[in-house]
Amino acid sequence: MKKIPVLLSLILIAQFGFSQTPEKPNFILIMADDLGYGDVGFTENNIPDGRDYFLDGNYDEQPDNWDCPIITTDLDNLAAEGLELNNFYSIGPVCSPTRGSFLTGRHYGRFGVFSANTGALPEHEITVATICKTQGYKTGHFGKWHIGTLDENRSPKTARRGRPEFVAKPWERGYDYFFGTESSINTYNPQPTEFNPNGANADSKNPYMEVTVSGGNTTIAYPALTSSDHADLDDSNIMIDKVEDFIDIAQNDNKPFLATVWIHAPHEPFNAGPTDLALYPAANYTQDQRDYYGCVTAMSRAIGRLNQYLKDNNLDQNTVVLFTSDNGPEGKFKNGAYTKPGFAGDLRGRKRSTYNGGVLVPSFIKWPGKTTAATETTYQCSVLDILPSIVEATGYTMPDARPLDGESMIPFLEGNQTARNNTIPFLDNKKMAWIEGDVKFIINKNGEPKEAYNMISDRPENTNIIANYNATEIQKIWDDCIAWNSSVNKSYWGLDYVPEPFTPSEYLALQNNQTDGDPSTTLSEAAYQAALIGTWQGLDNVDVSETSEGGIKQEPVIPASPLSAIEYNLDADYKFSVFPNPTADSFAIKGKLDGYKIKVFDIKGSVIKSIDGANNEQKVNIIKEPKGLYLVLLQNKTTGAIEFQKVLIKK
Repeated sequence: MKKIPVLLSLILIAQFGFSQTPEKPNFILIMADDLGYGDVGFTENNIPDGRDYFLDGNYDEQPDNWDCPIITTDLDNLAAEGLELNNFYSIGPVCSPTRGSFLTGRHYGRFGVFSANTGALPEHEITVATICKTQGYKTGHFGKWHIGTLDENRSPKTARRGRPEFVAKPWERGYDYFFGTESSINTYNPQPTEFNPNGANADSKNPYMEVTVSGGNTTIAYPALTSSDHADLDDSNIMIDKVEDFIDIAQNDNKPFLATVWIHAPHEPFNAGPTDLALYPAANYTQDQRDYYGCVTAMSRAIGRLNQYLKDNNLDQNTVVLFTSDNGPEGKFKNGAYTKPGFAGDLRGRKRSTYNGGVLVPSFIKWPGKTTAATETTYQCSVLDILPSIVEATGYTMPDARPLDGESMIPFLEGNQTARNNTIPFLDNKKMAWIEGDVKFIINKNGEPKEAYNMISDRPENTNIIANYNATEIQKIWDDCIAWNSSVNKSYWGLDYVPEPFTPSEYLALQNNQTDGDPSTTLSEAAYQAALIGTWQGLDNVDVSETSEGGIKQEPVIPASPLSAIEYNLDADYKFSVFPNPTADSFAIKGKLDGYKIKVFDIKGSVIKSIDGANNEQKVNIIKEPKGLYLVLLQNKTTGAIEFQKVLIKK
């Protein structure tokens, strides 16, 4: 596939222009599941030695001869209609974290979805669906969800997940329509019979749910899928059938649409139908390879059909199509081969790794008026950039100052920006990676940069260039990583959502486990205290859990330096101040306090003090409270409005 460098494409745009598209484009955001960088044809120009060399060392000295055994013709053709994103990152090295960041533009650590089957997307988060819905869009989600459960009392995963603390329903996160599942399913003929949620073995099922929200009413169904409904029972094909039906309804309602299409392929259990199995003869491939390759081919064909549908209905010139994957391919290297059929190309690592094989994913974007066919770019970008781009494209205004970790791609796509401003952060099990400019740093548990790789010339991460950086430069990155972790830690404990602080779902579930009366789930006190501390999975020196002769300290210790005081007046007629900050055993509030209720929240969002204000100064004693971060609010007792807030730290 011959491609034009993106700089030339931007020059062509400047010289010849494009027809203007309407102000509100449609969005189709597609994400595969566990699809590797080397699993598709359109990335072949980025793996110079070819697939056969990577697999068995038999370099054929023909770098242009792509040996990919997986047929992805339709997907490759669609990629050729847009801009291939050679340096697009999933952020999460596993699925659920990526999905949360995809929808929010915020790192998943900010809301505690650190891994699969942990945490849940809080209702406090603003999603791409929330944004589009407020801007008049019809919003639909299709396929896998996996950033919370869909039922208060059950989950196809562990029994512990079947609790209210882990519920995060798409139709309560901005979507008008949902057709999909909580987690992974068989990629072929996944639901041949109708599911009964109250029937035998219901807890072990992971059914398709079809949910429609209309006029304040929510209808839920568990449809059976038959060949009379879908010509091909491949899951990707079923998803695209539903997407096309959804778009038809949006068009009939004269509304723009957002469709997030999170296809199950090629995550386990992967299976292919007879048509696609026939493309990979048993004489040449193992059964695992046939099923894996076949379900990827089926996905490619289904997406190609969707692209043709857009063209047939004159929607392709006002519809943004993004394609990516949630992380790299599954499988470990054992006995000289990988245990699963997927390919990461020539990249280091696979799923669960913050090296590129786990987080650099096959991606492209087609944005009419902003991208040119058959172009490619090494611009550093990620799923974190999706929400900021939609914010800008739709004219939405964020209602508060919550931190976003992504940035809009529109200035780059329009030729006004050549490099990103934000760093790209990765965080997994207390380890980090950090892309700044074109360099990716591997960060240890203390925040110290230990490795560095150039993402343009060394995407396989073969040459560690950390020695190129002096002590001052290393310290700057170290400090930045600590500061960012501190910001994420503050978000994790819900303090982005004031005046209604949020308690992380994992922390809340542990608290409730102590009182649910079920001996099989109740932890010992020591295990409980250790588990509470372990809910935060950021850098060690941001969350240092102190120990003493009395045992493990319950509260995370947050470093004071990156968290400056946050103070503002919502009404200019009133002037308040809180001092000192950081504090020791007490602090004072100055201002006209008559008619105000003073509330102090701890880091878990619990009210520890509630005081009626009087006179012009009030002292608040927190001598019995542990070290850490606190929130002070002043509430007008007449109107109930919060008119002042400040974060302070007890040393």
